[in-house]
Amino acid sequence: MKWHRALAVCGIALTVSVAGCKGRDAEPPPAAAGASAPAASGSGAPDVGQVEKVRVTTTGLGHTPAEAIDQALRQAVMQVNGMTIEQSSTQFKSVLGLAVGRDPLTLSSAGFAELVSQSSRGAISDFKVIEISEPGQTERMIKATIEANVAKYKAPADQGKLRIAIAPLRVDSRAGGDAVRIAAELRQRIMDALIQSGRFTVLERDFAPELGDEMDRISNGQTSADQFAKVGQGLGADLIWFGRVNAFEPGRRANADGEGSAPGHWSVSQKFVNVTTSEVLFSNTAKGDAGRAAGERVDAMEGAVVSKVVADILVRLYPVSVASRDGHNVVLSQGGQSVSSGTAYQVVMLGNELRDPQTGRSLGRTEQECCTVVVDRVTPSLSYGHLQDVKVKLDDIPAGSLQLRAEIPPAPPAADAKPKKKAATRKEESLGPPKSDSNW
Repeated sequence: MKWHRALAVCGIALTVSVAGCKGRDAEPPPAAAGASAPAASGSGAPDVGQVEKVRVTTTGLGHTPAEAIDQALRQAVMQVNGMTIEQSSTQFKSVLGLAVGRDPLTLSSAGFAELVSQSSRGAISDFKVIEISEPGQTERMIKATIEANVAKYKAPADQGKLRIAIAPLRVDSRAGGDAVRIAAELRQRIMDALIQSGRFTVLERDFAPELGDEMDRISNGQTSADQFAKVGQGLGADLIWFGRVNAFEPGRRANADGEGSAPGHWSVSQKFVNVTTSEVLFSNTAKGDAGRAAGERVDAMEGAVVSKVVADILVRLYPVSVASRDGHNVVLSQGGQSVSSGTAYQVVMLGNELRDPQTGRSLGRTEQECCTVVVDRVTPSLSYGHLQDVKVKLDDIPAGSLQLRAEIPPAPPAADAKPKKKAATRKEESLGPPKSDSNW
């Protein structure tokens, strides 16, 4: 067949070319230029993922050499990225059908390899045809084997976290005059607290246009070609948090004369919704008063709202647990705004999991009161404290089986000593005869 003879001639040229590059090909492919490498352990730099190149060898079948090459390219993308070209981002789709209509000599040339790299914006590079086989006696299809580097975006190591989005809080019409501004501040503080907990991947939604503009620059070729593998890697939320400010009234403090005070209060409803199924995972309403916190009353109330909301979320999804223990000194699995320094919390010991006998649904694990933990120090990701009032034997408890529950309110101040009774005033003696004097 003509195409087979042409390929044999081209194979000689390819052999010379490959031999000259053998030493270079034997080396591992360098990291993509401009790609962000994973943070070194303990370096403190964030892990933002990186674009890497994966060398693959694939085989395709077709009625013509061009169809076989095209199929092999599809298989290469599938093998590296786990999806077909049609499902992939634009740079992979651009090579779809690129081989169709070209003869074997062209397909095996350096020019076609460069065309593949340019059309895919570097997503497929160092393309090389290894072999194009004639149809066998049992097979009527032409088989093509290729090698290529396929770009793959390596996600950050912690991308396995639960992905959540925080929706803007809605405001009840009766919530108070400044509730709209307060709702925006609450949303930001809740996001900050959830990020600091280290348990979630919190997705940005406020600046979507700016993020889209940056991805457009990559798609339009305004950045280096290796960056194109980042296109189409945006994350979708697993859960969305919805909140509503029902009431937020700071009230008024009394003046110097002790007059004019008005009690303050707040009420916020929240729910977590599964994006895929629209199932409400949990929903509740938190309430509180202005209290007697020092400083600006609105800021203190906002802090109380955030503490309550975040605590409810973590208790339901990721309860704070004892990560390690040395005697009665413990390290807790969360920090940030999950717990407060100087605060005491109830600690329970988890037992066996129970299931509903009718539905089979998990009812959770049994709990036994264990002790109290007092938080001594809080860092962004961990907390340190000590145990008190221990009621169980700690030596046999496995790691992670001790979990924090409700905050223990501080004991009320000791009542003042009762004032001493005033000495009875001495009554003026009567001028009448004393009752005990017999002379009267």
